[in-house]
Amino acid sequence: MKASTNINGMFAKNYFSVPSYQRAYSWDTELEPSKPPKQVNMFLSDLEEHCNIKGGNSKYYLGHFLFEKRIDGKYDIVDGQQRATTIVIFVSALLCCLKNINPKNEKLGEYKNKFIKE
Repeated sequence: MKASTNINGMFAKNYFSVPSYQRAYSWDTELEPSKPPKQVNMFLSDLEEHCNIKGGNSKYYLGHFLFEKRIDGKYDIVDGQQRATTIVIFVSALLCCLKNINPKNEKLGEYKNKFIKE
């Protein structure tokens, strides 16, 4: 895997898993506007701000990820598991929403099957 890549390159040809020694997923959303935003709120807000300022086709830095290649050729996520999990949840939800808007678009189902294994 290249040292610097995009989401498509990161997920397209590789299989990633979260090793058992990693802490459980803990990013949260704050629904009360008077309270400080939590990680998911900040992630979505950053994406929205980036798209509004730079446009939808510009690069967005998602942060640092560290992977360890296993003997079977698959990768364990060593660092960035919370972000990677949030990205997978976000992309999965986005694909589901787009599929509801345009149910005849077969490409959306193909993308989900290609990138997200349940």
